[in-house]
Amino acid sequence: MSVVKAIAAIAGAPDAFGADNEVIRTLMSLPWKGNVRELDNVIEHAMILGEGEWITLRDLPRSLVDDNTTIPFSGDCLRDALHSYEKTHIETVLKRTEYDKRRAADLLGISLSSLYRKMEELKIAAH
Repeated sequence: MSVVKAIAAIAGAPDAFGADNEVIRTLMSLPWKGNVRELDNVIEHAMILGEGEWITLRDLPRSLVDDNTTIPFSGDCLRDALHSYEKTHIETVLKRTEYDKRRAADLLGISLSSLYRKMEELKIAAH
């Protein structure tokens, strides 16, 4: 059972069918730090305040949605899609840590040297 359907059953909103692709990409790009409750709360918020059967970006809390959290469409090539996701995710974590690279590397679960290598490879500005 999906998280959305489970929350819909608990909240008494069985007509919720799911979330659109932009919402999924946005939620996947955010650093949840292993906190499933936070994700559950965001989805529950979207379901309660949202209109319609599908969760859209309009339904997410404004604090989560900005122009840089969604992953741009990169075509059908899996390698390009993975690079696009990885770049967006690293940029999001760097912003959230105010470009503290050591802290960002810790949150990403990689070494500092790996972060610098990824930033160079993916052409992410050092700030």
